[in-house]
Amino acid sequence: MDKRLVIILPCLSGILLFLSFPPVNFGVLSFFALIPLLLSLNRTKRLSFLKGYLTGLTFFFCLLFWTKIYHPLALPLLVLILSLYLGLFSYLYSLLTPYPLPFTILAGPFLWTSLEFIRSLGTLGFPWGVIGYTQYKNLPFIQISSITGVFGVSFLIVLINSILTQIINYGLHGFAWIKRLIWVAFLIIVIWYGEGLWVILKSSISKSDLKIAIIQGGFSYDLDWVSNRDKILGRLENLTKKAGRFHPQLIIWPETAVREPIEGDQSLISWLERLAMDNKAFLLVGSPHIEDGERFYNSAFLFSPFRGLINRYDKIHLVPFGEFLPFERFLSFVRYIAPKIGNFSEGKRYTIFQLSNHKLLTKFGVLICFEDIFSDLTRRFVRNGACFMVNITNDVWSRSRVSHYQHFNMCIFRAVENGCFLVRAGNTGISAIINPYGKVERILPIFKKNILIGNISLNSTPTFYTRYGDVFSYSSLGLSLISIIYIFLRRRLKKVDKADEK
Repeated sequence: MDKRLVIILPCLSGILLFLSFPPVNFGVLSFFALIPLLLSLNRTKRLSFLKGYLTGLTFFFCLLFWTKIYHPLALPLLVLILSLYLGLFSYLYSLLTPYPLPFTILAGPFLWTSLEFIRSLGTLGFPWGVIGYTQYKNLPFIQISSITGVFGVSFLIVLINSILTQIINYGLHGFAWIKRLIWVAFLIIVIWYGEGLWVILKSSISKSDLKIAIIQGGFSYDLDWVSNRDKILGRLENLTKKAGRFHPQLIIWPETAVREPIEGDQSLISWLERLAMDNKAFLLVGSPHIEDGERFYNSAFLFSPFRGLINRYDKIHLVPFGEFLPFERFLSFVRYIAPKIGNFSEGKRYTIFQLSNHKLLTKFGVLICFEDIFSDLTRRFVRNGACFMVNITNDVWSRSRVSHYQHFNMCIFRAVENGCFLVRAGNTGISAIINPYGKVERILPIFKKNILIGNISLNSTPTFYTRYGDVFSYSSLGLSLISIIYIFLRRRLKKVDKADEK
């Protein structure tokens, strides 16, 4: 292979992957994006790792360029770390080349899916850039998420890339079974897509169960709370009263709409209780919470028009190096480098909020900020009884439209995975109502102050994914581990046989 292609092909894959995501949104490119990288891989394992790493560097640098606003080191560190996953995938994929093509074609997607899944786990989990998210507009295609989660969509995308790569390598006439495999893959795609389309067409959604109102305050990042407190609260009050004219049953404010602890200010509590009472609606408010004078939480409070403050949810999955410093015992020096890192504590309870009056009885869960990018976290709320989900967020810190759109496309999958409505309230957007099939029914433009009124139906039947979680992803991980062990054992045995021959 031409030495120039060694660099050009991996970079081309990285660019095609980036173009598949917002802001460009050419999702169809994801079905071809990995082909240049896969074609460039060979049995030189170290070089294969570097090629994959180069793809990762190109992709994540373009995708996450907006993170530079947080800290000068944020972008390079994220890119360097996340690129390791693509490097490892390429290294492991190159180990497959000596084996029969059916094994290579199938093992590749399992490896990719496993690494994406691992990237989403734990305190440091960050599944931004999961390839399945490129299909958020392709509603029939993503209905399988209700069984496999978003990683099932990733699997099929990489499978198509893998098949097309082998066709380019060997041609349609190279092996008779390639034709059969193509027909099988084609049949799977048709069934997959057709089933998703059938699910959408045959299902009817009642939209009369609950009327909600979303308040998008549109406050800028630079607006100081202390000196502008009355202005901020005044705008929220005016927008809430405007929404109240439509007689919603639930009014939703975004994350940290109130930027001081509510429970330490009785006059503030009384004001919020009066707002709920005057508008005859439940009021969900994002605000910090202090417990025992030392533990800080990013929280959501629910006010009843009848009983005042009735419940609170404390954010469970915090943003590492943003809201808290992980492994602070060993990394305390990082606070000198990035003094903006918060000191929040993680919540412990999957709080289920209940709306109840003489006409209404339903439950819902709340996801704060980037909690909506975690599939399993969302399903736990629905499994615990939530009939719909609410995501409150404040993405204005990024000062980027791109980050707003990238964040938004992921929450669409949470609705599909759990077969329930997802209502999203953002300070500067994207505020929207998403139905159980991923269709965005109502949406507000970003960076505008406005209200959104809409009706939603309430989930009654849990999906396979809600009941059983990431069975597909864990199965992929198990099959990948078995494949890797098999490959390394074969390699070891070959070395032993060669040694015996000598």
